[in-house]
Amino acid sequence: MADSAPTMVWVADPREKCTYVNRPWLTFTGRAFKEELGSGWQKPIHVGDRPAVAAAVHAAFLERRDFEIEFRLRRNDGEYRDVVTKGSPIRGPGDLFLGYVGSCVDWRWPRPIRHDSATMRAIGEVTTIHSPSSLPAGFASRSTESGTTHERRRPIRSTGLALA
Repeated sequence: MADSAPTMVWVADPREKCTYVNRPWLTFTGRAFKEELGSGWQKPIHVGDRPAVAAAVHAAFLERRDFEIEFRLRRNDGEYRDVVTKGSPIRGPGDLFLGYVGSCVDWRWPRPIRHDSATMRAIGEVTTIHSPSSLPAGFASRSTESGTTHERRRPIRSTGLALA
């Protein structure tokens, strides 16, 4: 299931050793699963960021608390990307500490969105509606205590947005 997640996912045991990374992590770093296990996950972290990341992770493990860290991670093409990773303790029966699960996101993502002409016209039609008389076919207007709302009477279709 984690291999289908739209983000990098990792798991660490109570000794701070990586026991799992998902396919998006491997695709992003271009490294093999075995390379990431144990302390191997730290290798693609920028050398200038490794000490601070290691210290922050260690402190969170000692305190068994959620954490969030930003650092530079080497992508499969050699470029360092700014990422944020968030981790949460895994607890078993009787509040037994089992390690951490976390996610890592390239925070320069998503890239700017491109719109085709039809999408821009559709967005313009919706955002320029000011009165019930100007509603296009398929829309209805009703008054509520907080003002007038506009409802679409047919299912919403794909917007055709694409990532640059």
